[in-house]
Amino acid sequence: MKSFEEFYNQELKPAVDNLEKERKKILSWSIFGFLFLMFGLFVVFSYFADASYSLFFIILGLIIYFSLAGFFLSGFKSRFKSQVIDKIIKFLDPSLEYKPKEYLPFEVFKKSLLFETKESVNRYTGSDLIKGNIGLTSVAFSQVHAEHEETHTYTDSQGRTQTETIWYTIFRGVLFVADFNKNFNTKVVVFPNSEGISWFDKLFSSTLRNLKPIKLEDPEFESLFNVYGEDQVESRYILSTSLMRRLVELWNRFKEAGAKDIRISFIDSYIFIAIDFRKDLLEPSLFSAIDYNRIVDYYWRVKAFYDVVDDLNLNRRIWGKT
Repeated sequence: MKSFEEFYNQELKPAVDNLEKERKKILSWSIFGFLFLMFGLFVVFSYFADASYSLFFIILGLIIYFSLAGFFLSGFKSRFKSQVIDKIIKFLDPSLEYKPKEYLPFEVFKKSLLFETKESVNRYTGSDLIKGNIGLTSVAFSQVHAEHEETHTYTDSQGRTQTETIWYTIFRGVLFVADFNKNFNTKVVVFPNSEGISWFDKLFSSTLRNLKPIKLEDPEFESLFNVYGEDQVESRYILSTSLMRRLVELWNRFKEAGAKDIRISFIDSYIFIAIDFRKDLLEPSLFSAIDYNRIVDYYWRVKAFYDVVDDLNLNRRIWGKT
C-alpha cells in the first residue's frame, strides 16, 4: 500500500493547490467587500439625516454582503469535501461511504441513552456521515449538534415585556455507533467523572433510573468514569478488563486531540461513543492555508475514528457472534 505522502502527491496535490488559490481569492474579496461595505455605510450616515434611511441601507448592505460571502464559502467547502475529504476516506477504505450533508439520525442519538437529561433536544443537525463495514464490524459516525431552546421573558427599561430565545448546546461533536463483538441484553452507560461530577445525577429518564452503579475492578477507569447498568454480571461481561484499558487509552488519545469529554453506552449489542469536540472536524477554514500539513491533519482526524474498531478490538469474535 502506498504511503499517505505518495497518495497526496499523486491524487490530492493538484486539487489542494487549486483550492488554496480559491481560498485566498475568497478571503481577499471578503476583506475588500467588508471594507467597501464600511465605506458605503459611512457615506450613508453622512448623506442621510433620516435614521430610517440609514437603517434600511445598513440592513440591505449586510444582507447582500453575507449572502454573497455565504454563497462563495459554501461552494468552496463543498468542493473541498468532494475533492479532498472523500478521497482521504477512500484511501483509508474504498468500501466506506461518505455523505458530507448527511448525519446520524436523531433516533440513533436517542437510542444511545447518553443525553437523557431534563433539557429536551429542540434542534438537531449534523454533517459528514461516514459509514460502512470495517472488517466484520458495521460502523457509522458523523458530526452532530443537539441543542435545547429556552424562552426568557423580561421587562426592559421602559417597562415593556420582552421575550428572547436562547439556544444551549447539549452536545456538539462526533457520534460513533458500531456493532459490538458480544451479544448482550442489558443496558450499560459510561459517563465522564469530570471533577467528581456524576452525570447520572443530572438524568431523569425512567429508563436510566432503572440502572444501578456498577462496581468495577479498575481504579484508573473508575477515576475517569461513572458506570451504570441493569445487571452487575452482564455489565462486567461487557466491560472486560482489556476493554476498560482500551477505553482509557482511547479517551487519552482523543483528549490530546482537543476533546472535552467522552460518553459511551452499550445498547442492544451496539456500542455508542459520543466525543465532545465543540467544533466541526472536517470543515476547511478560510483563514488557514490548505497545504500538505493541513491535509495530513484531516487525514489523522478521520483515521482516529476509523481506528476505533481496532482500538477496541471490535473485530475479535470469540464470543460466538458472527
